[in-house]
Amino acid sequence: MFGARQAGVSSLVMSVLAATALTGAAFFTVSRIDCDPSPRYEQHDGVTELVDSCLTDEDLPASTDLRQRAERSERTGEKLPSELHR
Repeated sequence: MFGARQAGVSSLVMSVLAATALTGAAFFTVSRIDCDPSPRYEQHDGVTELVDSCLTDEDLPASTDLRQRAERSERTGEKLPSELHR
């Protein structure tokens, strides 16, 4: 009977330690973010844009049409709408 109780206590202790470690890792990760804490949406000429966010263009999937426009703008030197505010 003592062995079953010891196994239950050790299981509880290990669970608490794992939860504590995961909470610490999450807190550390969130505290190291270097972006503005208040992203917002702005609307310009019928286009809604996310401003002051940690996301970059590379983080978001691009459609084929957008990729073709980006390649064309690189060749011609024209700016994409997403580059106008930079």
